[in-house]
Amino acid sequence: MRGSVPPLALDEDDLVIAGDGFGFSLARADEADLPPLSRLSYIDAGSYDEATAQSRYSNTQRVAASSVPLVMSSGEAAAINDRLLADAWVMRESASFSLPPSLLALDPADEVLLTAGSRIRRLRLISIDDADACQIEAVATDPSLYAPCTGAARAVRVTQTLRQLGRPLTVFLDLPLLSETQNTASPFVAAFADPWPGAVVVFKDGLRAATLTAPATLGETLSDFWPGPCSRFDPVNTLTLKLYRGSLLSVSDAALFAGANKLALQNPSGAWEIVQFGKAELIAANTWRLSHLLRGRQGSEPAMASPLPSGARVVLIDDALQQIILSPAEARSPHTYTYGPQGKPLADAAFQSVSQSFAARGLIPPAPCHLGFRWQANGDLTLSWKRRDRAPSANSIILAETPQSDPIRFDLEILSGGSVVRRFSAISQTSQLYTAAEQTADFPSGLPNLLILRVCQRSSVIGQGSFRTETLYVR
Repeated sequence: MRGSVPPLALDEDDLVIAGDGFGFSLARADEADLPPLSRLSYIDAGSYDEATAQSRYSNTQRVAASSVPLVMSSGEAAAINDRLLADAWVMRESASFSLPPSLLALDPADEVLLTAGSRIRRLRLISIDDADACQIEAVATDPSLYAPCTGAARAVRVTQTLRQLGRPLTVFLDLPLLSETQNTASPFVAAFADPWPGAVVVFKDGLRAATLTAPATLGETLSDFWPGPCSRFDPVNTLTLKLYRGSLLSVSDAALFAGANKLALQNPSGAWEIVQFGKAELIAANTWRLSHLLRGRQGSEPAMASPLPSGARVVLIDDALQQIILSPAEARSPHTYTYGPQGKPLADAAFQSVSQSFAARGLIPPAPCHLGFRWQANGDLTLSWKRRDRAPSANSIILAETPQSDPIRFDLEILSGGSVVRRFSAISQTSQLYTAAEQTADFPSGLPNLLILRVCQRSSVIGQGSFRTETLYVR
């Protein structure tokens, strides 16, 4: 070990005179050639991450970098790095001299105490060339550098925690089509945990299906939320909710029409209503009152429960949500989903499993609107409606024609006492003639003044879409 063995004492009489007439030569390196900064890479004993210790004499761009595959504490690494930098500066002094063959026992790394030129120098041999005389190259050394010491310990990093990661709250959302780039057959998934584990992974039937890298903004309603009007602002209802994390902002009407401030509310049956809010008011810690609402967005008005009870799930629709990619063929089939913190084994208690199937809401046509009628002179009744489309672009009010994602085929049902008395299937236009003969067959005592009918558009992939039920005053 360096500095642990007493050095061999030599003086000028022990040296062999070289051909130039000098027994020894001494040199000192220029400071510009020495490293003012040293970095040591190692494995931190606390986290087993790669870490770096740094020591410097002055600000410089020159760095002496070292790397050791050793596990050590930050204090040990700092001491070793300080020693490396100090040793480099001590070794700036070098010496050359020759020794007689009688000193052949010396090996490189041995130390000598040379008294020459009226000075005493402790030198470590780095090179020996055996010839007529032993040509020696040596550098200065200081045994105090190798005394055991520990540097200052690094403070615990902010990211280090002793808190046990628990089970993340994970929510699956079967939502209608929200954007043109959305996979139409696939549900969304959102997760929240405190502390956030960095990421939550979701496996479908044992294969990774999604990685959630940010916590979602989740919460729950604090009061009953009653149904409201669609296709216009709801001036009566307000929505009071509590968020587990995050905050909300008020936006302008223009931002609302551009798609801002979307919330998904889950009714007791599991369906999700999409609500937009223009005004957000913080009324208590993590508690918000939302108003200036747009209800049943993207054709989600069938999910408008009467009323939505307190404690219903609320999810802010933002980039924290990810889709689980499913094909149309498997979209409505049950699958086993396993989810938990990334980096933990699937057998860990933080992972949960659930068997889940979805309705592929992105493929379901929204319910038609503006149901009406017109009497014909011969007593026939023409029933009519307006087509809607599931594409988000269909919400634009400047389009001359509504986009068409599905074939124009409708199913119309006429009801009496809660039962269907007549059904028209695969109608290829937005109206249907209800003849006087059909009316007499369905209602022998005469067509009632309150005629109840419902209509839906058909999808070529999943069949019937959402129904719109309407009561018409036909007398």
